[in-house]
Amino acid sequence: MNRFNLNKVLLVILASGALGACGIEKNNDTSAIKQGIEDGTQNIPNTAYSNDFEDGISYPWETRGSAIVVNTTGGKDSERALMVTSSDGNNQGAGIELVNQLSMNTQYGFSTWVKLSNIVDLAENGVVTVNAKVVARYEFPSAQEQYVEVVEPTKVADSWTQLAADFTTGVNGIDEAPTSVTVYVETDQTSAKFLIDNFTFTKPQGAQTSGGVTTAPPGSVFFDNFEDNDTSNWVSNSDSAVVTAVDDARVGDLALSISGRSSADDSLSIQLKNQLYSMVDSTNTENDESMPLEYGFNTWLKLGAPVSVGEGDEPVTATVLAKYTWMDGDDVVSTATTVVAPEQEITEEWMRVKTNYTVGVSGFEDEPSSIEFMIKSNYAESQLVIDEFYLADKFSSARPTGYAPYISENVYQEDFSDGDASDWQTTGTASVSVVDEPGTSNKVLSITDRTHFRDRAGVEVGGALTQMGSVYGFNASIKLANMPADTASARLLAKYTYPDPNDANATVEEFVVISDFKELSSDWLTFSTNYKAGIDSYDSSPSSIVLYVESDNTEADLLVDDLMFGEPIYGAATTGGTPISTVASIWVDAECAAHVGDYWLTESDELASGGNYVVIPNNSATADYPEDYTNPGLYPTFTDKKVHVDFKVNLTSDNAGDYEVYVRRQTAGGGDDSIFVAVNDDFNSGRHFFNHNASPTWGWASIGTYTFARGENTISFAPREKGFKLDSIYVGTSMPEGKGETGCNF
Repeated sequence: MNRFNLNKVLLVILASGALGACGIEKNNDTSAIKQGIEDGTQNIPNTAYSNDFEDGISYPWETRGSAIVVNTTGGKDSERALMVTSSDGNNQGAGIELVNQLSMNTQYGFSTWVKLSNIVDLAENGVVTVNAKVVARYEFPSAQEQYVEVVEPTKVADSWTQLAADFTTGVNGIDEAPTSVTVYVETDQTSAKFLIDNFTFTKPQGAQTSGGVTTAPPGSVFFDNFEDNDTSNWVSNSDSAVVTAVDDARVGDLALSISGRSSADDSLSIQLKNQLYSMVDSTNTENDESMPLEYGFNTWLKLGAPVSVGEGDEPVTATVLAKYTWMDGDDVVSTATTVVAPEQEITEEWMRVKTNYTVGVSGFEDEPSSIEFMIKSNYAESQLVIDEFYLADKFSSARPTGYAPYISENVYQEDFSDGDASDWQTTGTASVSVVDEPGTSNKVLSITDRTHFRDRAGVEVGGALTQMGSVYGFNASIKLANMPADTASARLLAKYTYPDPNDANATVEEFVVISDFKELSSDWLTFSTNYKAGIDSYDSSPSSIVLYVESDNTEADLLVDDLMFGEPIYGAATTGGTPISTVASIWVDAECAAHVGDYWLTESDELASGGNYVVIPNNSATADYPEDYTNPGLYPTFTDKKVHVDFKVNLTSDNAGDYEVYVRRQTAGGGDDSIFVAVNDDFNSGRHFFNHNASPTWGWASIGTYTFARGENTISFAPREKGFKLDSIYVGTSMPEGKGETGCNF
């Protein structure tokens, strides 16, 4: 059975119905038409398939993009023809599935007639020439899709023009039977409306022969299958390399090969500036802003010969790049390179490389003088073989690439061999120095004397990471210089400083994770990632980028070595682009605590945050207290949860660290102004006593700085003296004012 696209069939039916309402005759008996196509009774005698569209319908013809087909009046030498029209910039064309009508490896005489219906509109828009062609799209069980030219591009106008050839079915180099063969009639002008009539596959007519050889897919701006044995447009930047056509094709007879490369940087390249004629698509605008062109990029790659790779070495990979050059006369003004297809492992088996590529380079607005597409491999011994290289309409499902400059070499390296750490900066009490790694003469950076979680060591790298939006490969080695009692992890951050958009005299700081926490030991641990420079929400360049090393254990002394930013790393994950919140700001009203002990009472006061607070009253008759809290010298074992007020504080790895805890309280006098507090400890061993002095009105006081770990933390309060009124708590970095933020957002 033929396979039809139901959505397109419905679109055709709806379009035909709409025209029918305007007086166009239609025939909705699609079941009879379908049966006629299947058994051949629909055809003109002695044809494999024919259609003169006199049945009054467009079924079962399908379209590409937004194009529609309708059966309309005005045939070549009969009443009706098929009209093809489009409403946007997609390449338009109409096709019909004929896999059951056409035998493979068989020659047919093909003919159809085409006529433009809007030549006046085209001329008014500056379109001088319109070419029509016929292509066949083959789909195979192995998921390969191939296009073969039936009739070469032919000039058409507002009079009927015949497109004809003797066409041999099948695709050279593919032996399996296709699951689908769709024959398309299309033009090279997206705004053209055209008519099709007398479409036939019959006996050979002695016309020019076509078929078998793959051709450009619809919407292509460049295509090369190397079947013409012409490699003159492809060059290498190596004098030793040999570029030639070889009979090792994926499809057809010939493919392109480059061998004899002298280094991994040697590439095979082709100039495509004339094909990618514009940096922007003038038809794709929104709010009068030009949008970058996006193309579907496709090629097939393999190794022509095996490459000897040592155990533990990287696999053989290939990368496709686009190099942009801006010239002033004979002088090169600037160059920039973007990734067309990221680094991928290749073997001696064909591998398809398929992406959607955006033309242009972020930060460069002028039209380039040249655009050079390059293919290279990480091993000089790699003999690369390429087939079916093209750019066409973007694919519906392919990862987008391009527009961000590519880093092709190391831009920052530091191994501390010079013994100099003067460019390193620290926060808090941390200190840095260059020391000999224990047991070796290797010099490394030492980070010591940290007392708080956010005591860090960092170095300015903004002068190296100049291409915002680019992906840099990042590496660093870190280990412990001592072995603290608890585990210790480390991570690397980048701090970006930008001008404050709201205050010309101020700046804004944003933190981004380069490589997240990993647990350390006395052995070197490698931190390796691909890092996207810049912050997605900022269009401007930062005034500073500082790389910071931090640990979640203040007792940990760190050793750091071999820091590097450079070209992307094969197989590594990509980080960056999104700022993190490195400082928490947590407000909780006391009555909203995760647990309020039974001995605490909730009272109302319009001056309290949220209108309520909690207290253990001085009137001992109101509760059966387990201890005499009025005795300052008594330190009870707080095993009874009835005396606790517990707050849960959840922090991520981004904002865990050292925070000050503040309470908003009111105390009547010196006999009710102290309280016990514990953070992530039971009261028997980890409680702290704080005497806040009398505060007859509501006010804030600090009860100390604590380390809050990733995940859930608990802050617990118990009264040391009855009458201490607790309104709300705040976990942050500075003393609040007023009531603070009311709520239960713990």
